[in-house]
Amino acid sequence: MIRLGKRILALLAWAIDNWSEFTGYACALGIFAAAVIIVHEVITRYARIPTVWQTELSIYLLMMATYVGAAYGLKHGGHIHVDLVTNFLSPRAREVLFLVTSVLGLIIAGAIAWYSWPMWWEAVEAGYHSESLWGPPLIFPYILLPLGLSFLAIHYLVHIARKIALVRDLFKGSGQGHEPSL
Repeated sequence: MIRLGKRILALLAWAIDNWSEFTGYACALGIFAAAVIIVHEVITRYARIPTVWQTELSIYLLMMATYVGAAYGLKHGGHIHVDLVTNFLSPRAREVLFLVTSVLGLIIAGAIAWYSWPMWWEAVEAGYHSESLWGPPLIFPYILLPLGLSFLAIHYLVHIARKIALVRDLFKGSGQGHEPSL
């Protein structure tokens, strides 16, 4: 029964890893699309053709890259961190510190996701639209924060499980500093 539970957890971790990878690539495409849109806007402004949608859409695409791509950043260690103190710690202390900060990250991501879902739902019920001339419904940009932070919180769970296994290995004495499989 324990083996079945571990296999299910490993399968869930694999699915979450792959989903984070997929969203990371989708966000990269979003950044590319935002760059193309901004270039288009510059060209059309130079030709004195009025534009109403380019700036707003590029901002929404960059919001997607920021929030939805956060889990990809966590998976690949792309989040900003200051290693001034951690470089002087032993491998055990460093991994324990990373575990503690990962738990704090989970709490923060979970809290923001929890409180931002009602904001999105309010936009759905009230039918909020942007006040720009383009005026797209705000349910699309408003979903990016709760969705992205929910993905991040779920990926933090996998990350924390792996850190716990690594810390356990380090304290058992086998500590080679490798990432254990989950």
